[in-house]
Amino acid sequence: MPVTTAVTTRRSARKPKGDGHLRRAEILEAAERIFVAEGYEGATIRKIADEVGVSSTALYMHFPDKGGILLEICERTIIQLLERNAAIAARPLDAVTRVKEM
Repeated sequence: MPVTTAVTTRRSARKPKGDGHLRRAEILEAAERIFVAEGYEGATIRKIADEVGVSSTALYMHFPDKGGILLEICERTIIQLLERNAAIAARPLDAVTRVKEM
């Protein structure tokens, strides 16, 4: 049975297999863009997978569900904020300047 043009195009648009940690980062970046643009409810696993160029099944190899993706985005954001604030707190600044930079 011949493969349809739509299926052929879709398959060729997918990215080749790569390092898992790099793909995971791509998924998180794409998901964050979609969450910002469309909100949590508007974002779907399919939209995120399409943005990255992988199948939904491949995305599920990295995350259990959409909530798991959002949780990791939040955790990473909090860690970045804590690290940034710790670096600012370690600098010899007056209290007002320190708070402004945080």
